[in-house]
Amino acid sequence: MRFLTPTGNKRLNELVGFLWITLAVLIALGLISYSPRDASFNVSAAAPDGSPARNWIGPVGAYGSDLLFQIFGFAAFLLPMAMAVIGWRWCRSRVIDSQIVTLIGYGLLLLSLPALLSLLPYVPEVRGAIPAGGIVGALASSGLRASFNWGAYVVAFALFFTALFMTTSFSFSSAHAWASGPKGPIGAAGKLGILQKAQARWHAWREEREQQRLRRRVEESRLTGRRPVP
Repeated sequence: MRFLTPTGNKRLNELVGFLWITLAVLIALGLISYSPRDASFNVSAAAPDGSPARNWIGPVGAYGSDLLFQIFGFAAFLLPMAMAVIGWRWCRSRVIDSQIVTLIGYGLLLLSLPALLSLLPYVPEVRGAIPAGGIVGALASSGLRASFNWGAYVVAFALFFTALFMTTSFSFSSAHAWASGPKGPIGAAGKLGILQKAQARWHAWREEREQQRLRRRVEESRLTGRRPVP
C-alpha cells in the first residue's frame, strides 16, 4: 500500500503530504459550504447572481459534496479527516502501523457511523435536504433492524467502538481516566460536589424506602396479631 508508506526521500514525502493535506482542505471546505440549491447530480438550479455555485470550491465542490453527503451523510467528513492524517504522516515520514487493520477499521467506521446516524432519533438532516446517514446509513440501519430489532443499536455502537479501536489509540481505560481527571466531566462533577449530593440523595431515598417497608410490616403484624418479621 504505497499511498500509506512514505519513501526514503524526505522532500518527496513532504510534497506528497502537502498534496494530501491540500486535497483534504478542499474537500472539507466543499462539505462545509454545501448548499442543496447548488446544481449537482440530482439538482438542476440556476446560478445565483451570475456565480457558478454557492459552494466555496465552485461547481466541483458542489457536485463532490452532494455526492459524498448522499452516500455517507455527515460521515462524509471522515474522508478529509483521514486524508489529512495521511498527509501529516507523509510530511513527517512516519509509516502507519498495521495498515491493513487500519484500512478495515476505517471502512467499518464509514459503515457504522452512518448506521448510527440513521438509527438515532432527532438527528438533523444535512442542510435539511439529505438524511444524516446517507444511503449507506439507510441500508445499514434497515439491515440491522431487520436482523436484530432493538438490538440494532447495540450492534451499531459495538461496530463503531470496534472501528475506533482499529483506527485510533482509543481505549476504554484511557477514556475513563480522562473522564475521571480534573478536565473530564466526572472530575468536574466531583469538584462541584454533584456526585456526592446525588449519592447522599440516593442513600436517603433507600433509607426512607426501608423505613416505609418496616412500617408496613408492623401494621400488617398488628392486624394479624403476628410478630413482625425483620
